[in-house]
Amino acid sequence: MVVQHSRRRLILRRAAAGFCAAVLCTAVFAMEIVAEGEAAVENDDITLARQIALRRAMAAAVEQAGGLLHSTTVSTPLGVQENTALTSRNRVLGARIVAERADKGMLRLSAEVRLDDPGHPQACNGMPRRKVAVAAFPLQYPEQIPSGEFTGWPHMTAEELAELLNRNGRLLAAAAADRMAFDAAEAAPEPARRDGVPLLVDWARAARAQYVIAGVFRDMGKAARALVVPEQQLALEVFIYDGFSGELLARRGFSRPLVHFGGLPRGIQLGSQAFRSSRLGANYLALLREVGDWAESTVSCLPFAARVIQANGRRLHLDVGSDSGLEAGMEFLLTREGANAVATPEGDTLGRDRKPLAGVVIKSVNPRYSIAEITARKNPPAARVGDVLFGH
Repeated sequence: MVVQHSRRRLILRRAAAGFCAAVLCTAVFAMEIVAEGEAAVENDDITLARQIALRRAMAAAVEQAGGLLHSTTVSTPLGVQENTALTSRNRVLGARIVAERADKGMLRLSAEVRLDDPGHPQACNGMPRRKVAVAAFPLQYPEQIPSGEFTGWPHMTAEELAELLNRNGRLLAAAAADRMAFDAAEAAPEPARRDGVPLLVDWARAARAQYVIAGVFRDMGKAARALVVPEQQLALEVFIYDGFSGELLARRGFSRPLVHFGGLPRGIQLGSQAFRSSRLGANYLALLREVGDWAESTVSCLPFAARVIQANGRRLHLDVGSDSGLEAGMEFLLTREGANAVATPEGDTLGRDRKPLAGVVIKSVNPRYSIAEITARKNPPAARVGDVLFGH
């Protein structure tokens, strides 16, 4: 990787009505770093080289901002394999190529990379929109629900959260309310598996989702504070998984106590308007809004990806379309999961390498699928169903 003439500037944007001295000004902070990246142009595939060079520029920008980067590039008979490990508190909010040049088989570019300031976190662009499948939320202690009370909390929570996310519009969501991500609630966050593969990978594929949200009700118990004041606890732990590998990407706990709460009046069904108007319903929905805000801000900063569902030479059909904001002319990186597992020194498998195969450009879009084309005309790789495209 080559990085030259990198510079960093702190961007401060102020929004105010009238004179700033007369009203409260708000500030939004982000770091903007201009960094360079380069990649070899193989098989005349400029798009592939551009995608790799841009990722190297983004990694260089994060490194300049204080991240720790370890990168190795290995040439094999099958192509170039790049492994990068990066630790940073900064998130990449966006990147824009400001200049590029090709010379003697190399593509070099300069990119303007916008990074989150850890002290003032910002929202990622999130386009194209990511899609999530929302699984049911089982109860770790179902005995906390008294006999005769509504016991459909797991399914209702998946449906309510998916509806909330779709209503907000930053993510696409599909409720998988009849799916339990775990063998038992106490096993979370370890997902249930079949033949070693997390079951949620199949759900994500069926829902055309890139990520899966699952969770557990850790506590719904009732108690008496100071032995006098009745209180009920609503406590969730929520997990976000990679829909392609089943790897756990993020987790967070959410809770709300209801003081002076003795239970729902008789005759109120959870999910009804009467439930929503109750103290329990209002707090439950407020808790889901917190979960939704966290899920949106987390998933929108994760990579956008698409599955190859048909492959015919250089022509590919993908499982995402205009409903995600995909447009003709967008460029992506075609990858394939490698055979080599990434493991810790203790032997724990963290995932598998993905090998970059080629650059891809979107040619046409439909609401639920799109058609793309491998840009390499000289010795294009043989794409196959199950390969994955990634965008920055």
